[in-house]
Amino acid sequence: AKTSYEKSIALDSNDEEKHNNLGNVFLALGDFDSAVASYEEALDMNKNFVPALNNIGIIKQKRKDMGGASESFRKAIKADSESIQAYINLGVLFYGEGDEYLLKAVEYFDKAMAIDSENHQLRYNYGLALYKKGDMLKAASHLKKAAELAPDNPDIHYALGLTQAERNRKDLAVKSFEKALEIEPEYKNAQIGLAYANTIN
Repeated sequence: AKTSYEKSIALDSNDEEKHNNLGNVFLALGDFDSAVASYEEALDMNKNFVPALNNIGIIKQKRKDMGGASESFRKAIKADSESIQAYINLGVLFYGEGDEYLLKAVEYFDKAMAIDSENHQLRYNYGLALYKKGDMLKAASHLKKAAELAPDNPDIHYALGLTQAERNRKDLAVKSFEKALEIEPEYKNAQIGLAYANTIN
């Protein structure tokens, strides 16, 4: 993929999408410096190119530059107020920063919900934030919806199992952990979760 994109750029370098795609390859390879360079090439052509702004923010987050990540995601929203991915990224950024930022995370997830409530990534991350906040009922509601939207995602079923276990809903927790293991039999955390769920009275 890297070679193909590089050849394509050599033939026509005036395409921000191509530079962004090459950046995605470098990101997948863990070469953050080269990824950022490619994303910046895209932004040199179009400073409001939202995918590159979001991707630079993700790399800054991976590098623990939370302020820089927030700035990049906010730039993406300024460029496109309907960029659901930027709102999701900000929500994830804030709930990863600790309990004192959970309300801020929920605020951004709410904004994303106003754009597209059928996004499974949004529902999943919103559910995780609510789980950390201790609101198991709402967390379960979002995770159930996420599971409906992406039924083959084992992480969603595992997270749903955790919320159901916290609510002492043994049968529902067992069902969710078993579904996660049906999709991914070697899922260690789901195995642990299932063993725990079976001890619930």
